[in-house]
Amino acid sequence: MTTYTSHRTYLLFILLVSLICGKIFFTANSACAGIISLFDATDCKARDGDTLIGLAGEDTHITVAAGATITLRNAVIINISSSHSWAGITLLGDATIILEGSNEVKGGSENYPGIFVPENSTLTIKGSGCLTASSSGNGAGIGGRLQNSCGNIVIDGGNITAKGGSNGAGIGGAVQGSCGNITINDGIITAQGGSDGAGIGGSTQSSCGNITINGGIIIATGGRGASGVGGGSQSSCGNISINCETLVAIGGDSAAGIGGGSQGSCGTITIKAGTIIASGGDSAAGIGGGSQGSCSTITINRGNITAKGGNRAAGIGSGLQGSCRDMDIKIRNTVTRLAVIKGNDSSDYIGASIQSKIGTVNIQNGTNIITY
Repeated sequence: MTTYTSHRTYLLFILLVSLICGKIFFTANSACAGIISLFDATDCKARDGDTLIGLAGEDTHITVAAGATITLRNAVIINISSSHSWAGITLLGDATIILEGSNEVKGGSENYPGIFVPENSTLTIKGSGCLTASSSGNGAGIGGRLQNSCGNIVIDGGNITAKGGSNGAGIGGAVQGSCGNITINDGIITAQGGSDGAGIGGSTQSSCGNITINGGIIIATGGRGASGVGGGSQSSCGNISINCETLVAIGGDSAAGIGGGSQGSCGTITIKAGTIIASGGDSAAGIGGGSQGSCSTITINRGNITAKGGNRAAGIGSGLQGSCRDMDIKIRNTVTRLAVIKGNDSSDYIGASIQSKIGTVNIQNGTNIITY
């Protein structure tokens, strides 16, 4: 977090930048155009083409107009008072945020995310800059707020760190709220779920749509009972598709690295390519189901993959006491390398964990599998 020792020095810096760019805006009202300084701003509705810069105060309320594409350029929005019931940035509809420089965004009240994406809307993040987004409490880093549904999230680039608050996902849903589809096409992403929140996906007692990872370098860590990529505790998740450069997915206690959370359900899991490391928490699979959870078909086509199950769980398959009768596991011989580590006391490397059942396991002849 950047600390500015002198507001006067910082204001002079903003003046210089604004004069060089030929546009200046310091009024705290919402008729924004061009470059917008957040210094002492209160109510600002960013419109298409606007650029937000500077250090926001404790009363700053930022919304983004529906259909707008805006830029964050060294914007620091982390001092909003906890008495304010709004996110660091709130979308009013579909919007695109371009990242330039280093940016930080944090919600005000503990129930709000860093960036709130309302239901039936889509947030697209792109650019080459950095973003740290977090919640003060029960919200996601990017996505939903407490007991509210959120829309779709698309990440096309940027260096992004997203930290969920208590029970919130790093990127995705918040407590008792649904989340739309999450798509990551590129970028360097670090996503940390709060307690019972997934790194990327759902939160506790919630639902999440499909998760599609088409590219990027990603580290996703779930909180207690939540997956690294997939569902939160006692939650459902849609289908997961992975075709990226690198993914490290670490599940919390009783949750899969990639797949279902504790006592949760997950749709199909398809790994098409990439260097993938998936580690399940205690009693959960590395790829597949969480403890006492369910999961659908797992297909692994290509990639250099390591899957580690927690205690009493398979590396790939169901979690402890999982109800995965509809789970079929299909592994193609086009996989570059598949290293599977079963948990202590688990009988299967690939398949059912203790006191659970799955469908069929189909491993093509010639598949390069290493077991530990």
